[in-house]
Amino acid sequence: MHRLESCDWEYFVPLREEIEYRMEGGIVADERSVSDGGDVNDRLAFQIGLYDGESLVARVTNRWILRRGS
Repeated sequence: MHRLESCDWEYFVPLREEIEYRMEGGIVADERSVSDGGDVNDRLAFQIGLYDGESLVARVTNRWILRRGS
């Protein structure tokens, strides 16, 4: 079972309709844990940045928990 743990939005300047933006994204953090009972869980953070030229104008970070079982 996979679950969205959190979703964080950051706006550094107001967004405008007439601007063509560029997006870049990828995994920015990952961590594997194993419980005493042998259950394996992965935590991933995926981040997408929105750019106006070279300037970062907004960013979203989604954090997921991926339950792998035992």
